[in-house]
Amino acid sequence: MSNLLTLVQSLQASKDPAYRSLVMSLYNNGSIMARDIPFITKSTMTMNGHRFTGPLPETVWVKLNDTNLTGEHTTPERFQEQAYVVRMRIFTDLLLLKDENAILNAHNFSVENHIRSFAYDFNDKFFNNTHKANGNPDSIVGIRERLDNPGKWGTMPRNKVNFNGVDLTPNATAATFGNFLEALDEMLYYMNAPHGDGVVLYMNASLGHRLNNLARRFAGQGGFSVSQDQLGRGIMSYKNAIIRYPGFKADQSTEIITATETATGADGASTFTSIYACRYTDGGVSGWAMQPLVARPSTEKLDTHRGTMIEFAGGIFIADPKSLARAYNIKIA
Repeated sequence: MSNLLTLVQSLQASKDPAYRSLVMSLYNNGSIMARDIPFITKSTMTMNGHRFTGPLPETVWVKLNDTNLTGEHTTPERFQEQAYVVRMRIFTDLLLLKDENAILNAHNFSVENHIRSFAYDFNDKFFNNTHKANGNPDSIVGIRERLDNPGKWGTMPRNKVNFNGVDLTPNATAATFGNFLEALDEMLYYMNAPHGDGVVLYMNASLGHRLNNLARRFAGQGGFSVSQDQLGRGIMSYKNAIIRYPGFKADQSTEIITATETATGADGASTFTSIYACRYTDGGVSGWAMQPLVARPSTEKLDTHRGTMIEFAGGIFIADPKSLARAYNIKIA
C-alpha cells in the first residue's frame, strides 16, 4: 500500500492551499473518502483485477524419487470496476459579495455546504447505493449490495454474518455483551484480520455509544480503547480496528446506517442495526482517482458571478473477497 494514500495522508505532500482546505473540510465532515479509503492516481475509467474466490489447489505429496509429478493451474477470476464522476458548479452573484450587510462570504459559505453535501452523499453511496431502480446508476455500488449479491460482486457469502439478535439494548447483560464480542471476533476472523489490523468498523452512532457504555459497565470485557489519528483527533477502536460513525445523509435527519432494520437486515421500522467492516490493507479495499480531487475557479458567468467547480472522477476497488463484511441482526432498542 506504499503508493496508496488517503486524502488526509496526502496533505503532508501537498502545498496547494485550495486542496488542503478541500480535504480538511471533507475530513471535518466525517468523509470516509478523505479519512479511510487509500487512493492511487491513475488516468483510467476502468480498473481491471484478478481475485481468487474458489477452493485452493490440492497439495500433492509424493514418494522419494517419484518422477510422476502432477499439478494443476490456479485460474483467478477476472473483474473490473468502473470510475464515476462528480461535478458540482457553484455560482454566486457578485452583487451578493458586495453587500456591506453580509455577515459571511456568500460564495465561501455555499462552497462549504456543497463540500459537506458531497461528504455525506459519498458516505451514503459507499454503503447503500445500488444500480437497481431505487439507486443511482451514475455512482459507486455500495457495500450492502455487494454483500447481498456475492456471486455478482465477488464477495464472500459467509462475511454477511447473522448476529442472531444479540441483545445490546439498555437491558444488555455481561453475558449478551460477551456474546456480541465473540461474534465480532468471528467476523474479523472471516476477514483475515483477527486482531482488526487495517479494519474500520462502521456503525450507527447509537450503537457506538451503547458499546462505550457497556464496555465501561462491564469492566474487563475488553478490546476497546481510545487513541489518536494522524491529525491528533481521538478515535475509538476495538482491538486494532477503528470504529467510525458514517453520520447522516445529506438531508441531515436520516442515519446512513439505521437502527430500525428488521432482523433479516432489511430496511424497516424495527429495532435492529448492522455493522459494516472494510479492510484497507494491501490487496483489500482501495480506490483510484483519474486526477486529484479539485476545487477550482469556474470561468462560466465570470462577468456577473463568482464560480467554483468541485470535481472528482474515480472509483473503489475490492481486490480481496474477504475484505468486506457486514454484521446484522443486532438488537439495539
